[in-house]
Amino acid sequence: MDGALAPIACASKTDYQPCDDCDETECEVRHMMLDVREAIANVLDHRTLADSKISEITALSAE
Repeated sequence: MDGALAPIACASKTDYQPCDDCDETECEVRHMMLDVREAIANVLDHRTLADSKISEITALSAE
């Protein structure tokens, strides 16, 4: 997969771009999006494509 994990550019670690209209240290939206970015990274760090395939096979066999 390519691209930034963060939903907004000012919360990105790889494609960071500051906002033009806010103070990053006080921006609650940015702080929340940093948490979202970390949650996404945590999920991806603990899953593989093989895990997805196993889930798919399990779901199909349950039908």
